[in-house]
Amino acid sequence: MNGKRQLSTPGAIGALIWMLVRLPIYRLLLICEPILRIGFTTIAVLGMIAAVFIEFSGSAPHFPFWGALLFFGCCGLLPLLHRAALRLLA
Repeated sequence: MNGKRQLSTPGAIGALIWMLVRLPIYRLLLICEPILRIGFTTIAVLGMIAAVFIEFSGSAPHFPFWGALLFFGCCGLLPLLHRAALRLLA
C-alpha cells in the first residue's frame, strides 16, 4: 500500500453526506460567532454585576442570588461551547 486510505462505497457516501451537512452548519455558526460572543459575554458580565448589586443592596429580600449567578455564569460559558462546536465542524 502507498499510505492512502481507500474508502468503500458506503464509506465514501457517508463522508460525502457528512461534508454536505457539516459545511452549511459550520458557515452559519461562523457567521453568528461575533454576535454570539459579544452578546453572551455582555449579558454575563452585566448580569453578574446586577446580581451582586441587587443582593447586597437589600432592595429584593428574596432575590435568587445563586441561581442568577449560575445563569449568568453559563451565559459566559456559551461562547466557549460555540467555539468548541466550530472546532468540531471545521
